[in-house]
Amino acid sequence: MLRGYLVEGLGGAQFSTQDVIADVRAHADSPDQGRWPSGATDPVPVVLAALDPANPYGSVLAWPEHDSARPSRAAGAIVVLADGVLLAHLTRGGRVLTVFGEDREETAALVVSALRSAVAEGRMRRLRIEEVDGERVGSSGLEATMLAAGARLTPKGVTIEAPHA
Repeated sequence: MLRGYLVEGLGGAQFSTQDVIADVRAHADSPDQGRWPSGATDPVPVVLAALDPANPYGSVLAWPEHDSARPSRAAGAIVVLADGVLLAHLTRGGRVLTVFGEDREETAALVVSALRSAVAEGRMRRLRIEEVDGERVGSSGLEATMLAAGARLTPKGVTIEAPHA
């Protein structure tokens, strides 16, 4: 284990192995290879509680700017990450979804898929999303994308359930 100042802004009490440090330095010096920092073409989205220590947003990293929302590390809130990139934030109860990133449709599809998997695995209960990015689901421009990704239309928005066998 090595101790050092590896990540700017986090203080000097940082520890890692020499191999990890070499990988991070090599990655930091490489040009971006697409949307994902690692150069992955199809990263696996991860659903976490917003308060989970594995979620760096709102603690180590600032939340990305968003026109219509102010996400928080509140109890019951959920985040969806892929390759370390914040894809979405759901408020407690899952009724309000904030989508991050330039390609909202691709991101929304990834988020719905990840949430359906989390429900199927029993890690969370089904959700009813009523708002996306400050608008009702039907007005958000993402309703069709969410339905195509497996969400189910309801009178108040969309429901995210486990995939049916």
